Amino acid sequence: MEHPVVVMVVVSLLLFFFFKVSASDNLLSPKGVNYEVAALMALKNKMRDESHVLDGWDINSVDPCTWNMVGCSVEGFVVSLEMASMGLSGTISPNIGSLSHLKTMLLHNNQLSGTIPAELGMLSELQTLDLSGNQFVGDIPSSLGFLPHLTYFFTGGLIRTTYLVKFLDLLPISPVFPFWIYLSIISVVPLPKY
Repeated sequence: MEHPVVVMVVVSLLLFFFFKVSASDNLLSPKGVNYEVAALMALKNKMRDESHVLDGWDINSVDPCTWNMVGCSVEGFVVSLEMASMGLSGTISPNIGSLSHLKTMLLHNNQLSGTIPAELGMLSELQTLDLSGNQFVGDIPSSLGFLPHLTYFFTGGLIRTTYLVKFLDLLPISPVFPFWIYLSIISVVPLPKY
């Protein structure tokens, strides 16, 4: 009876090792650089961090799951960035679109500026996006309207709303999976008539 148990344990360990290695192999470039580390470092490099909250983010790291404000799945993929109220300024790097497993991105109450990158629309797993309390300008990228799982999107009203109607028309709204959008608009901007 012990023999089948030993075989089962060995097979289970081999399967675990195989799937763990396969998942991590998908994150590596041909040069052995973790794609998620590269995307996070690009994000860090576009931001000013006077409070040094990003000091632990290291390009030589193989695993960003140990970094401050980064959450990962059991498979080791980056699934959340919780960087709210950290005194960050600068812009959001377009490389953010490389974090293909990202589900939650909280950047509210910082001093981020510039435009909201259209590459956020590449984050097909994104469910929550909070950009409120920043100084973004420009339009909401229409690419965000194609995110099938996006349920919460907060901007805080500090973006131009001239194309809000077009953006809302793109949203995957259904009675089963409602989309909540908060735009506490400070001043009303006339929307174009279509």
